[in-house]
Amino acid sequence: MNKGGLARRIVNVALVAVGHLRGGLGYVTILASCILASLSGSAAADAAALAALLGADDGGRRHKKSYAVGLVAAGGIIAPVISAQHRLCHLCVAAGVSISKRFSPESFRA
Repeated sequence: MNKGGLARRIVNVALVAVGHLRGGLGYVTILASCILASLSGSAAADAAALAALLGADDGGRRHKKSYAVGLVAAGGIIAPVISAQHRLCHLCVAAGVSISKRFSPESFRA
């Protein structure tokens, strides 16, 4: 995510969405963590991507190290909660497919 620039783009989207609020960098970290968690589902990958980005210079805006570590730790906990099933539920809603029919045992039989 870091090498390809995806993590940076996600942080930029979060920065545009909530960066203007008071304490915005904290909100940006948590929102970016939620987005990264929904993509990867891994707390370690999420924390690694955010730690690398928060350590870099953000145009003069930086967290204190202790604050950044706390935000990354709190954001990393979100990843196991936001799992693949949540993404599938959102896809079902967007596609107009019944969630209960999609996750019924009959739908998994070949």
